[in-house]
Amino acid sequence: MALSKDNKLINFLIKHKKDIKHILLCVLGSFVLAFGTAVFLEPAQVVAGGVSGIGIIINHYLESVVGFNVVDIVVWSLNIILFVVSFIFIGKKFTFNTLIATFTFPAFLSLIIHTGMFDSIIEYFDITIKANDPDLVLLLAGIFGGLFVGLGVAITFIGEGSTGGLDVLCFICYKFLHIKVSITSFVFDGRIIFTCAFAIPEHVMPAFIGVLSALLSAIVIDILYVRSNNACIIDIISARYQDINKYIVDVLGRTSTIIDVEGGFTKKKYRLVRFVVDKRSLPEVKEEIAKIDKDAFITIASATHVFGEGFVPIKIKNQKKHKDE
Repeated sequence: MALSKDNKLINFLIKHKKDIKHILLCVLGSFVLAFGTAVFLEPAQVVAGGVSGIGIIINHYLESVVGFNVVDIVVWSLNIILFVVSFIFIGKKFTFNTLIATFTFPAFLSLIIHTGMFDSIIEYFDITIKANDPDLVLLLAGIFGGLFVGLGVAITFIGEGSTGGLDVLCFICYKFLHIKVSITSFVFDGRIIFTCAFAIPEHVMPAFIGVLSALLSAIVIDILYVRSNNACIIDIISARYQDINKYIVDVLGRTSTIIDVEGGFTKKKYRLVRFVVDKRSLPEVKEEIAKIDKDAFITIASATHVFGEGFVPIKIKNQKKHKDE
């Protein structure tokens, strides 16, 4: 009986190992994100955007009134509200991807802030360094905070999750106003940082260091996730190529190429649909194509470099102009 249960458990773990891996990565990413926020950014009052930045600003006014740190409470509240908003306006899939980080990030934040488990690190920065140069503390807190926050977000993305928070508003703007997520994210974070600078005049320096922190975070995400996430070239031969092409264009928002091909053995004429997509979308793409035509013939090749609209823009080096002789 015990052996049978062990076999069932092993089979379950093997069957769902990919999902388990993604969940563990999302949890790890949430912890690293909370660590960077609670140990470096919050104690130094460095605002680098996001819901945690809003929490730091609100905590500045409320902590002296309520008598305890409320950054995590603000993050809890905003994350839950935005989670509901995501479900209503964006849909189940995106909301499910944000589920883990929506709750584990504020949970780890509460744990670190209220248990003092990393107080030794915070005290080291405050006592050892601040005694010599207070501005150096802010700078180092912004640097380390930005690096850990970027690392946490990148790990969560690699786990095919999302940190939720203000990303929800960014995707809503993209869905209804067709404004790029990168633009709205920059605008929201910028407004939060500059709100800190003007709402808390004595925190002008931490606010500007927050800009550096946000930049470092974006660089880490770009290096660990975006640049490592190579694209795929997908070729599909299907009798329902028109439906597949409609999915590629209308749902994925990608362009495609339709090529006339001939079977080498049967000599039958077919239509091949070719398109390029990023690897993180690959599981969804395969699933949707299977729904359209379970008999479709699909080949997938990895592309290390893709240039053009929707990917990396083509850069043209300046060429010297020669005069006609």
